[in-house]
Amino acid sequence: MNGYLLRALSTLLPGAEICLLSERPWHSLTFSGTQIELSAIISGANHSEMTAQVEHILPDSNFNVGDQFVADIAVVKSTASNEETRLIIHALLLDA
Repeated sequence: MNGYLLRALSTLLPGAEICLLSERPWHSLTFSGTQIELSAIISGANHSEMTAQVEHILPDSNFNVGDQFVADIAVVKSTASNEETRLIIHALLLDA
């Protein structure tokens, strides 16, 4: 997985437990890249506020991901409890 993306998400979600769920090559007629699915667990007293903030700013965030660029990234699923929020994040990284 692109370590740059993991570090960028760790900065955006300090203290969150982030792990890779799946990664696969992606190709269109004109582009090649990687589709990535991640899980992020946000815990703590402010997990709801942090989740709302991330869901709002993530699609418009610019990340330095080395020799690729983030064409699309979004929270596709959010499950909250009293103690934590679990996010599923999909990202499409294109080769530069």
